[in-house]
Amino acid sequence: MSNQASDDEKIAPEWMNERFFEDILRETEKVTQVISKPGSNLGDHYASVMFRGLVTYKNSKSANLETSLIIKTMPFLDGPKRDLLQQSPIFNIEVSIYSDILPNFEKHLKDANDDCKLGCKCLFYSLHPHKTIVFEDLTKRQFYAPEPEQMTYDTAMKALEKLAKWHAISFKINKENGEISKQFGNGPFSNYFLES
Repeated sequence: MSNQASDDEKIAPEWMNERFFEDILRETEKVTQVISKPGSNLGDHYASVMFRGLVTYKNSKSANLETSLIIKTMPFLDGPKRDLLQQSPIFNIEVSIYSDILPNFEKHLKDANDDCKLGCKCLFYSLHPHKTIVFEDLTKRQFYAPEPEQMTYDTAMKALEKLAKWHAISFKINKENGEISKQFGNGPFSNYFLES
C-alpha cells in the first residue's frame, strides 16, 4: 500500500454532516454527534475516498445509540484522479453490485439453503448530488483484512470458498438471463479505459 495520500482522504467533505447521517439512519430522531475520520490507511484509497463515520444518535426508544459506518465517495477535490473517475462508470457499477447484485446472489444462495454473506451490507447509496455508498462497518464485528504475512491456509480457503460461490452463482444467473454480462461490460479492462 502507498504511503502517499491525497488531501481528500484526510478531511471529510462538508456535506458529510449530521443531516447526511440522519438521512441514512432513517429511524433516528436526532444525530447528536458525528466524528468522521479516514476509513482506511492513507494512500489505500484506490479509485475512491473512504471515511469512517462514528455517529451518536437518539431515537424514540433510547437515550443514546452509537454506530460506525463506512462511507465511500468519489474524490471531491479538483485534480486528475477526480476528472478521470467522474467520466468513468466504475462507481455506478459498484453501487449496482452492492445494492442489487450481491443481495440477489445471496437470495439465490439462501434459496439453496446456504446463508453465506458475500459482502458487507449496503445501507445507503446516492448518485446525486454526491456519488456515495454507505456500508456497515465490519470492524465492529471483528472482521479485518489480514496483512499478507497474517494470511493462513484456513483464512485463504475461506476467502476462496466465498469467491467460488460468487463465481458459481453469477454464472448460474448470467446463464439464465444474460443480464450480468450486459450490465457489467465496462470495467477497468474494457475499451473505455484502455483507450483513455
